Parts: sequence; C-alpha cells; structure tokens
Amino acid sequence: MSMQLPTTHPSLLPLDFGAFELDVVAGGLGAVRWHGVEILRGVNCQLRDENWATLLPENLVFTMPDDTGSSNTTFRQAFELGGVADVEVTIKVGPEGCLALAAEITAKRDFLTNRAGLVVLHPIRSIAGTKLTVLHPDNSETETVFPKLISPSQPVSNIKALSHHIDGLAVRLTFSGEVFEMEDQRNWSDASYKTYCRPLALPYAFTVLKGEKIRQELVLQAEVTVGVAATVQPDDKSAPTDSFVNPSKLPEILLAVEADWLPTAVAAENLAKLMPSGLLVRAYASGTDAGAVTPLAQAAQRIS
Repeated sequence: MSMQLPTTHPSLLPLDFGAFELDVVAGGLGAVRWHGVEILRGVNCQLRDENWATLLPENLVFTMPDDTGSSNTTFRQAFELGGVADVEVTIKVGPEGCLALAAEITAKRDFLTNRAGLVVLHPIRSIAGTKLTVLHPDNSETETVFPKLISPSQPVSNIKALSHHIDGLAVRLTFSGEVFEMEDQRNWSDASYKTYCRPLALPYAFTVLKGEKIRQELVLQAEVTVGVAATVQPDDKSAPTDSFVNPSKLPEILLAVEADWLPTAVAAENLAKLMPSGLLVRAYASGTDAGAVTPLAQAAQRIS
C-alpha cells in the first residue's frame, strides 16, 4: 500500500519487525534498535548543495510493508530533493539481525553538490572509546577506536565496512557504491559520530549530470555476543556521556570569516550579538585573498 505523507515533521512512524524497532523518517530512518539496543541514531539519503545547504525531501510517497510484525519484509520511500533529483530508498529487514538500506538518486537536471548519498549517525553512549575495526576498499583492515574525547579531525577514513560492539551486541556495517569516512559530530553539539560520503579530500563541489544515477547501499548485521570488548582504557571506570566528557564545560564557539564572505555593517552588528568566543579568519598569502587581509581584519573588528 502506498500513501502520500507530510514531510514537515521529521518523524513519520515507528515500526517493529521482529527484534528490530525502526523510527521511519522522511529520507530514511531515525533510531534503529535491535533487542532494545540503539545501534544507529539514524541513516538517510542526503544531498548538500555547493554551499553545504541540505536539500529537504519533498512529495514523499511511502510504501507500507505488508506485514509490520514480520522479521522479513521490504518497504520503500520515493521523494524529490530540492527539485534537482528523484530518490528511492529501499529498506529490507531480514531475520537474525540483518537490515539493508539502498538508495538511488536520479538527477532531474545538471546540478552542483558537495555531498550526495548515504549518511549514517552512530550513537556516542556505550561506544565512545571502544574498539573499532575498519575494512578498507583494498580489503586491508585497521584496528582503531571510536574517539572518547572529541576528535577535531576525521577519526576514520577510507571505509568499506565497520565492526564494533555495543551493549552485548556485535555490529558490522558494510557500505557499497562509494568510499566513506567518519567525523565526530560532537564538534557540532550533536551526540553522534557521522559516517558519510564522499571523502572531503576529493574535490567539491562536483557536478551530477541530468539522468545520472547514484546508487549506494548499507548492510547492517547484528549478533548477540558475550565478552564484549572493553574500552581501550579499562582502568577508567567513568562512562562516556552522550556529548562531552565534561558536560559542564562547553567548547569555545568560533565564528568563521573568509575572504569570499565579508558581512555588511548591519550583518556584522547582528553577528556581534552572538558574542562568539573568537574569530576564525582564513586568508591565503597568494591569489585573490592577498588583498583581502585588511577588509577581513576590519570585518573581524566589527563582529568582535
């Protein structure tokens, strides 16, 4: 059964499939739980334009599963993103802890994008500081950890699959269709790690041509286990919080000012009301930025 659903509210409906509990949202899934354990905080298909604005789902049609109690079923979402692409997301819930989410993006016209494809949010609680095995596209493996303290840079890159433990479960996430990497969302006050494509080391914005299709898939496999891996520092008995190691102290908030973005006097006055802790000014000694140092400094003075 297909039905048109509103996209003004992020949460559409909760569904149970055997041991899986899924929060279905526009564009994908919210929380994914198995046997009551939150494995993922969310997974969806995103388009970010050349200015990093996120294009929101429109005209969403959701195909309801035939049996919402079954542990083996398929359902779909079809929607538009920003009028530039049609998207179909197919979610297959299998038995014994298997879930697959596939996304296909079809360009309706040529457009520029900084990011196109699947984005996965991992919870912080119960996995911050724990072991993480990374499978790379060349099938080599790296042993690392989920950052316990907030990581200022990408803690994991060149991802084909991730394996880790959480609250008595062994979890493996396998990606296809693109190379993925991870960033620490606590930098942006969100209690999650984010695995996304494509790597920021690749040039952006890039062009997607009319009629071009982008296909990606995430396969989640969860198993109940015993002897769950301990954190890297077993002598530290303090449990990680959902966001900051010391939640009573927030990080400084810097306001970015760049050569190609100088605020007007009115904008600078409004920005000054935010009372930023400091300013982050980027300018290069060569090229078009060379003559922008003085106006950048003047803009910084107006904001501070």
